[in-house]
Amino acid sequence: MKRYNARTLPLKACVWLLAAAAVMLALMPGLYPVYAQDKKPGISVDPTGKSDGYSAIMYDNTNGLPTSEANAIAQTEEGFIWIGSYSGLIRFDGNSFERYDSTTGIASVVSLFVDSKNRLWVGTNDSGVAVMENGEFKMFGKQDGLRSLSVRSITEDSSGTVYIATTHGMVTSGDDLELTPIDQPQINDEYIRSLKLGADDTIYGVTMNGAVFTMKDRKLIDFCNTDKMGIPDIRAILPDKSNPGFAYIGNRGDKLYYGRFADGFKVSRTYSTLPLDGINSIEAVDDMVWVCSDSGIGYLSGGDFNTVASSVPMHSSVEGMMIDYQKNLWFVSSQQGVMKIVPNQFTNIFEKYSLDERVVYTTCVYNDKLYIGSSDGTLTVLGGGDTVNEIPIKSSYTASGVKCDNTELCSMLAGHKIRSIIKDSKNRLWLSTFSEHGLVRYEDGNIIKFTVADGMPSERVRMVHERKDGSYLAACTGGVAVIENDKVVKVYNETDGL
Repeated sequence: MKRYNARTLPLKACVWLLAAAAVMLALMPGLYPVYAQDKKPGISVDPTGKSDGYSAIMYDNTNGLPTSEANAIAQTEEGFIWIGSYSGLIRFDGNSFERYDSTTGIASVVSLFVDSKNRLWVGTNDSGVAVMENGEFKMFGKQDGLRSLSVRSITEDSSGTVYIATTHGMVTSGDDLELTPIDQPQINDEYIRSLKLGADDTIYGVTMNGAVFTMKDRKLIDFCNTDKMGIPDIRAILPDKSNPGFAYIGNRGDKLYYGRFADGFKVSRTYSTLPLDGINSIEAVDDMVWVCSDSGIGYLSGGDFNTVASSVPMHSSVEGMMIDYQKNLWFVSSQQGVMKIVPNQFTNIFEKYSLDERVVYTTCVYNDKLYIGSSDGTLTVLGGGDTVNEIPIKSSYTASGVKCDNTELCSMLAGHKIRSIIKDSKNRLWLSTFSEHGLVRYEDGNIIKFTVADGMPSERVRMVHERKDGSYLAACTGGVAVIENDKVVKVYNETDGL
């Protein structure tokens, strides 16, 4: 076996926290999850067109990907995305693509797998299998135990045994990276299309002839040909890990079957995948079963089969998918390249809440609600996924102690421009208005107003700034007011050089 050096660089992720994104996170928890680098399934977006937004990014030979076709995809713990294509092995570091040249011995990649030791296994069309460990590749060929150099699928059981499926039987590899042929007469000469690990450490496999078999501890448990299965043209399988013995099966047509292996395969439910047909792979993410097919992408959820939104650009020869550590979806197509689906960083709030368009001066998140001040004199408050119609006022006074007759904040400020809204360190809301209300402070339903009668230079207040000493500066038309202990103690104006 040959050993090659792989150029590896530490992956550095740059995360930009935008104010608007922070508002979205505070306002709508659950839409944008806290990302964690773990191995648990889960997706960050809903690519069905029904959620708050996502972006589908296509990579092909027009924007960095060295090719416009891809057969397989995987991610190692360092964060690198690995893409297998007929033109070779490609690494994506989050910014650029790098193709490993043929001097590595790796060409025409058709399968990828990352094992429990973070080793990348690379199955090729006609060069055998390679494994990358600690930045070095080892190549395995017929001299190492392979009966065929075309490696179609790779998986691993809980003991760390790696199963390698070829167009002519199977081999396994252990910690010593030595290949051991599996000698089971029913599969020795079979072209094995795919392997999947199921519950109870059982390996499920599909052959090119449409037969399905199960295996455990390198021993064949069951082998069902097309006649015994009663399902024509089987191409893909997904064992149900929550229900031992049960699996999803997809065929060359437009059917997805769910059933149990027991002296054959007993179909419990059949789903139509129309308009999709030609199922190439089936994957489970969260409570959804995903289907990659010759004619696009679909998913099974809540007992119904759906296709992804028509705006998704990948729609043909979809071979497989994966979830990266940020819970984004990746798909590969042998005709179109690679597609990544990510959540949009911005949501159109006015569109989401069916609000009339208007000029927005200011926003502030306060007590899990989004306060929006606009030019037409509207205070809009959003929370809990809906518009909040009332912000009750328990008491309302001016800073001089004059009682005001106000019972609700939004109606009190209706028709008045709101130039700024801030939350101070004591969790009090300050609203700078162009109105007879002047500067308004709101706290737990209690209002204090700072007006000209209370010493303000003007009731056209533009903004407030909290100082380190606990006082506040209010910028108005006509000067800057200093507020301490709920009193205007000083005004700086034209006579002071402003």
